[in-house]
Amino acid sequence: MQVTVELPDEVARRLAERQPDLSRAVLEAIAIEAVRDGVISAGRAAEMLAISRDAMDGVLKRAEVHIDYTLADLDRDLETHQRLGI
Repeated sequence: MQVTVELPDEVARRLAERQPDLSRAVLEAIAIEAVRDGVISAGRAAEMLAISRDAMDGVLKRAEVHIDYTLADLDRDLETHQRLGI
């Protein structure tokens, strides 16, 4: 889906001074908020932004988005690693 956003010229100019690629900045902001709101996972957000999961963790950390990671999640991940031999 493609979305078009209308911004006042002054706002667009000032935003572009900080972030030359406004389209990318908007996509990143949407991905961050979607993770924060629990709409998508951090993995899905990384796919949206075409970055690694580790890079997405950094993006989320800078945005102060904290992912709930329970002991049960850790146990599942450890079982998966053992099953895969990694």
